[in-house]
Amino acid sequence: MFLELISLIHLILSYIRCILLFDPKLLLLFSYVLNAFPVIDEYNHILSSVEHRTSNGSRLWFPVVPDALKPVVDSVYPSYDHCMRFYESYAECAGFDVKKASFNRLADGTINYVVFRCIRSGVPKRLAIDTLVNEPCVVSNHVDISKRNSSVISNHAEAVNNKSKRQSRKGKEVVDNQVNDEHSSNKPPKFANPNKNSLNKKRKMQYFDINFVQDLASKSNIGPMLAHHINCDISGGYDMVGPTNVDYKNFRRDLLRHICETDAHIVIENLLRKKEVLPDFTCEYRCDEEGCLTGVFWADQLSKMNYKEFGDIVSFDATYGTNRFVPITGIDNHKKLVIFGAALLSRETIDSYKWFIDCFLKTFSNEPGLVTTDQDPAVLEAVAEKFKTVKHRLCMWHISQKLKDKVGYVLYNNKGFRKRMNYIFWNKEMSVSSFERHWKSLIEDFELDGAKWFDDMYAIKEMWIPCFLEVYQ
Repeated sequence: MFLELISLIHLILSYIRCILLFDPKLLLLFSYVLNAFPVIDEYNHILSSVEHRTSNGSRLWFPVVPDALKPVVDSVYPSYDHCMRFYESYAECAGFDVKKASFNRLADGTINYVVFRCIRSGVPKRLAIDTLVNEPCVVSNHVDISKRNSSVISNHAEAVNNKSKRQSRKGKEVVDNQVNDEHSSNKPPKFANPNKNSLNKKRKMQYFDINFVQDLASKSNIGPMLAHHINCDISGGYDMVGPTNVDYKNFRRDLLRHICETDAHIVIENLLRKKEVLPDFTCEYRCDEEGCLTGVFWADQLSKMNYKEFGDIVSFDATYGTNRFVPITGIDNHKKLVIFGAALLSRETIDSYKWFIDCFLKTFSNEPGLVTTDQDPAVLEAVAEKFKTVKHRLCMWHISQKLKDKVGYVLYNNKGFRKRMNYIFWNKEMSVSSFERHWKSLIEDFELDGAKWFDDMYAIKEMWIPCFLEVYQ
């Protein structure tokens, strides 16, 4: 009953932490409160312990276990399962795991006795061969390319070779006298580190850990290692988190293995499910001849409302992230970014952008007044072919970001050059004649006559210089 109550408290605390997960301040306050009550913490597998110093100066801890959970010699249990669960409860409270070392059955199949040991008992087998050599080695008259010698130790617990025996007497399970050992009530186990999360049960991924790795870590684009560090900081330390960073990594690996090649199906099913539930939700997708997903387009009701109010100027940012995600954005009356929709394209080809613009026109019906994009030749051709009345302009930010690569490190770090380029780039008050004069002077002063990039940008000056845009005339 005691352990069931503790488990119930652990479950309630896990749900509270998940609720507070999106409010860092409340979550931090909750962590401080939780750390004030370590006896009920879901990951503190040793409720309390007494420190002891040996003659050589090392420190050991003796776990303090409630009397109700301690094994008693000649105790009688109704069945083998009851006996095993009781000893496992005692082992969990004391801070060690249990394994079934050996057992014996009678002729009729009834279990005669079972020996339980600490799961860290024994020492690993040492191989008499150099396991780093790739050549086969002959061991015990057979060829064996063996694993490396294990470096696993027994956690410095003086419970290595000790056992607790359960023997059947007249249909009842009895604690045999051999229980008086390192794991008995008279001589409890010793631990070199009482806070080490060595219990397999405590290392199990709880709901909070799964939610942390699956949702927050994935959405924030952080790996399982960093997610574990953040969780430990939130919880108050590494000792307060049961799963290790390896457990986080393994869970992430298993999650990706489970998704495997079905990630595209999951995305499409979610979008189609939204389309059935939300009448104003739009999604389109297409596949190639081999059935591989090549494009996805979606826009919800809020996106359509934003486009109706602020859809006079639209930006297709095809270079966002990994050049595969294409958000459709605009600016509202408060000069804040608004989302009109988004798309995923497997390739940046003319055909892909044509399909993308067809989905855009099908969703929003009318064309915008002005479209801004980068200088991708594929998107330039697709916009010119699909839009009939749209004014197409290039994004100044993308052009300014290319400047360093086009002019070189030395010229880019010339303050005079950058000052004059910024004046040409961003001066909305400059007239056409003033632009021509400043551009010619810039080319002559910095010996850029014949530079291909500058010649190409001058040829399309109507698409990016402010003074050529009708909105500023």
